[in-house]
Amino acid sequence: MTFSLPPLAISLARTMGESVNDAAVRSAADSMVRLGLRDAGYEYIIISDAWCKQKRCLKTDSLICDTEKFPEGLSATAEYLHSLGLKLGVVASLGARSTTDRPGMFEHEWADVEYLDRAGVDYIACDLTKLPARGELQTPLRRMGLAVRQAQRDIYLAVYTDRDIHTWVRSTGANAFCLKSFYNCSPAVECDPVSAGYSADFCFESCGDITFDSTESLRSQLTIAAAMSSPIVVDCDVDSLSDEALKLMKDPLLLSIMRDEEGRPARRLDDGVYCKMLTDCEYAVALVNFTEQEVTRSFCTYDFGLIRNSGYYCEAANVFTGEKTDFSDSLEVTLPAGSSAMYLMRLIER
Repeated sequence: MTFSLPPLAISLARTMGESVNDAAVRSAADSMVRLGLRDAGYEYIIISDAWCKQKRCLKTDSLICDTEKFPEGLSATAEYLHSLGLKLGVVASLGARSTTDRPGMFEHEWADVEYLDRAGVDYIACDLTKLPARGELQTPLRRMGLAVRQAQRDIYLAVYTDRDIHTWVRSTGANAFCLKSFYNCSPAVECDPVSAGYSADFCFESCGDITFDSTESLRSQLTIAAAMSSPIVVDCDVDSLSDEALKLMKDPLLLSIMRDEEGRPARRLDDGVYCKMLTDCEYAVALVNFTEQEVTRSFCTYDFGLIRNSGYYCEAANVFTGEKTDFSDSLEVTLPAGSSAMYLMRLIER
């Protein structure tokens, strides 16, 4: 399995919804390659469950691909993505029916995973809505985890639910969890410090999928996702991305912080103030403002663990501008509404 670090993905699930089709997915894949997103590390394209029909096959009880949208079947779409070095993901429900009123996977987990496996699907984003009254959460998730493990392909399993599953979800085999249901999980915002403590290699907590209406909104969501080692799933029309948005999404320093090999989520020191330990004795400091008014955020070295008689001070560089600053006691930044700042910090001996 190759899922030790959180993934990077483009989602069409909300952008296209039920209008998703083979031509649109291929076009998005071509654009990801042309615009450099694939080379930056974005490897998945995730689509809604509208690729399939609203009823199962009467004879086999299996899912049925909507051939009006995918004339050659889902496997042909997946094969095209694979030829470009990309991977295909789908949204599914572990309940009886999905949010878009398509077949849920409840008590069909093994058969449906086998179907998706044969079709070349590499990522399944599961929403746990519409579970039957007799259906508790752990059993279907364990069935799903087992089925995914037995697949011929390496399939990434992400779980979205507004219920508290963080204390046990890792044991099911899931690779990511978001404590919000799928269609209510955006925009990406700050993680609860308790649930974030359960985020680690092979099973990271997601801050929520990224949707945005401005460059600052995108920057803030990417900043918090990078700080928390959250999977980055950007729901967007790839061809409509501005040059500024593309630059942010491909920022190599930001993405290296998000995918740091130690995979440690940041510790929240105060409202909107986070510090993340990185390899090579570096630290990422994230300052975010999700409010609708200007605020001043302060990173205090005392809260971080650095005291005056330690013999060290902080050297920090702004991730987005490269501007450098030194400080011993605190770093204060005034942030406009909805904005953020991020610093790469190292301790320097006096």
